[in-house]
Amino acid sequence: MGSALVKGQGVEKDQAEAAKWFAKAADKGDAAAEFELARMYEEGRGLPKDDKKALEWLKKAAADNHADAQILLGFYHEKGTGVEQDYTKALVWYRKANREKNDFAAKGIARIERDHPQAVQDLLEAEARQEAKRDLAFKLGLDALSTGDYKTAFEQWKPLAEAGDGPAQSQLGRFYAEGLGVEKNSGEALKWFKKATEQDEAVAQYGLGLLYEKGEGVNEDAAEAMKWFRRAAAQGYSRAEFKMGEAFERARGVPKDMAEAVKWYRRAAEQGLETAKERLALLDGGPPDVKPGGGEAPKAETPKAGASPVDLPSMEISPELPKSPAKKP
Repeated sequence: MGSALVKGQGVEKDQAEAAKWFAKAADKGDAAAEFELARMYEEGRGLPKDDKKALEWLKKAAADNHADAQILLGFYHEKGTGVEQDYTKALVWYRKANREKNDFAAKGIARIERDHPQAVQDLLEAEARQEAKRDLAFKLGLDALSTGDYKTAFEQWKPLAEAGDGPAQSQLGRFYAEGLGVEKNSGEALKWFKKATEQDEAVAQYGLGLLYEKGEGVNEDAAEAMKWFRRAAAQGYSRAEFKMGEAFERARGVPKDMAEAVKWYRRAAEQGLETAKERLALLDGGPPDVKPGGGEAPKAETPKAGASPVDLPSMEISPELPKSPAKKP
């Protein structure tokens, strides 16, 4: 509605009314609305000109991964416009914006690398310190989780999730979905799962599928649930593979197809998922521990550092602990 009022699409142009709609959306974390509010405050369009508020909303939009906001904030730091001139911060924001190969961001990176090599070195050193700090927080969270101390694990991982760490975001979604170490909140679970799915996190894709399947925090939608289960299953996530089998067996979001059901149950069983072995034995009539063509199926892997020994009965989102964040090249 805000965009329509700004452009006069189907309604009379009204910048002040548009600002109200953008403010409502921005208060809910809509990055595009946050960016539009920043520009409106900067230009005095529909709102009193206010450079301080413009910068506040620009920073929020950039933090919420709005590429244009990240580019603009990088440019401001490069030129010292309204903020301290800081080539390292400019480089950070240009790099974030360049995740989708943005031409302007790429040129900004090239300028700084060419004209300010010390900024590049400073960033590399800062990233190394941050990586060490992140690894320590991750380990402390994993140690707490392995003993069932969800509150401490939550406290260790929340800052990591807020800083954009995908595995931590997945686990925050799980904690909120289950009420582990924090009060159960399906809305917060949905928020964190969605953030993590932007980084292709299989646990989050699976968790999001469960929310749609159960109608928790969202309208129940079997087809949407199936979409997310399929994405997680494509990454070899055994519980999602089981859900795929279940969907094809029971026609949930897809036509009933017993051959497909058996195929997906078998994939999950081959990873050691006991529920899949049991279901496969009932449907396939064969011993659950034997792969097609003979031979023993691989045994379930020993949980990697940070995987939960606790198998939760309700959402059952993650039987494994999250992996540590991948090191940047």
